[in-house]
Amino acid sequence: MKKVRRVFGSNKDDDFQGTDFSYDDIGTRSLSKDTFTILGEESVNGVNCWILEAKAKDEKAKVSRRVSWINKETYVSQKAEYYDRQNNLFKVLTCENIQKINGYWATLKMTMKNVQTNHQTVYELQNIQFDTPIDTNYFTVSALEREQIK
Repeated sequence: MKKVRRVFGSNKDDDFQGTDFSYDDIGTRSLSKDTFTILGEESVNGVNCWILEAKAKDEKAKVSRRVSWINKETYVSQKAEYYDRQNNLFKVLTCENIQKINGYWATLKMTMKNVQTNHQTVYELQNIQFDTPIDTNYFTVSALEREQIK
């Protein structure tokens, strides 16, 4: 979108660039912000998973709780459900094409469906590389504005 934007903690619930993902969904969420419970076990697409519930400690959080199906062997999320403040199902995340690349597990396709609006966003990664040195100068505001990364 040709905009450089700093993401502040207060913006974590905002939609990421107009998609069905929030900044919090694609970032890392502090474990201290939630209370966790293991709800049980279930198989998802033939993968044995724990069902993990994370309830937000902040009553004003846009997502009051998340229920995730976590692969017991890889600890990678297979799917997740997000609930709004009224505890109504809000969004469903489906993870596909999970591969081990250079020793790291990577989810190459994620679909986030907003069940309240019936809209979805597909986030797909290609040509993944890990442990590749990157010049930190690429991450300056001026470099991002000049679109140096191709």
